[in-house]
Amino acid sequence: MEVASQILFIVFVLSLGSSVLLIYIGNHLEPTSMFFDPSSDNERKIHGQHTIRVGGLCLFLAASVGLILKSVFTDLAATSIGLKLSVFSTVFFLVGFVEDIASRFSARARLLALAGISIVATLTIDFPIDSVGIYEFFGLIPAYPEITWLFVAFVIVGVTNAYNIVDGANGLCAGLGLAALFPLAWVLFELANYNLWGFGLIYISAIFGFFLINFLSGRIFLGDGGAYLIGFLCVSFSLIATGPKTNNISPWFAILVNAYPITETIFSIIRRCVVRVSPFQPDSYHMHTLCFNLLQRRLSYKAISPSIINSLSAIPILVSSVVVSFLALVYRKDSQYCVALLTLYVFAYLTAYSFLRKMNSKQKHTN
Repeated sequence: MEVASQILFIVFVLSLGSSVLLIYIGNHLEPTSMFFDPSSDNERKIHGQHTIRVGGLCLFLAASVGLILKSVFTDLAATSIGLKLSVFSTVFFLVGFVEDIASRFSARARLLALAGISIVATLTIDFPIDSVGIYEFFGLIPAYPEITWLFVAFVIVGVTNAYNIVDGANGLCAGLGLAALFPLAWVLFELANYNLWGFGLIYISAIFGFFLINFLSGRIFLGDGGAYLIGFLCVSFSLIATGPKTNNISPWFAILVNAYPITETIFSIIRRCVVRVSPFQPDSYHMHTLCFNLLQRRLSYKAISPSIINSLSAIPILVSSVVVSFLALVYRKDSQYCVALLTLYVFAYLTAYSFLRKMNSKQKHTN
């Protein structure tokens, strides 16, 4: 246990330290470098300075070191599913990382790439898909495993992409990843799956190290690579934790711990389709963007930097997500309570979103 704690501390320090180092290196690079995200020139982006956009590399490398140390210095030998998760988490990270440094691929092309990888991952990782909740949701009979495989692949690509979609404010995606992975790791420990529990703790440590720098400074972003990595880990752990019927863990628990990314993504797709805009077309109407715009107008008379307002805009979303994840953990074996909580959450989301749209519209007309 002492060795494991030391490994987690090393991973945390590596992630935090490499994030600081990357910011320092960025200070000596040209703002036009491929490693920078340009300062905001439209309402969709809410940062006011050139920012390093390959921060996902920091948590990926730190976690990789931790996984190597775990396999060498602990008695938790790598399992088959753990090794496969490591391989595919690397693949998902690389897909996003290439986009971070090249910026040459459309959202549609990346989605298709993620879909193909998700199908291969579903067939390779051996998720416990005999009872991942698809039958509870839709009543499908087990005689058609192909339908289940396609459903699981759809879930993987959907949730992974959802975490990338909500990566728009300082600390938001990383914080949501922590809010989801903590209860999922708890369940894996409860189920005596100590290998994947250790796997999860290593990534939690890596994400937390990056989160502190991202949230407090706003000088470094996860990028697509980091967001895809976190999204894939969250959906994979969700499938593993709620898969076997013997776990008695409700599949609705998995939806609850990922509630905000899923809700925001589905609502964004519906919202764009209603106004006859492509679902792949970015806009400035995400919840975190509305929070930022409202705070910026309300605090315009104070000398508060856009970076601080950016971080503040993520706080209400993160706090609500932590509360929902905690309640999901408490009622993880009760589908009725989980469904009731999810219904309440969606209602609260829609109410808050409607309020923010009205307040932003009112502020625009008064300015």
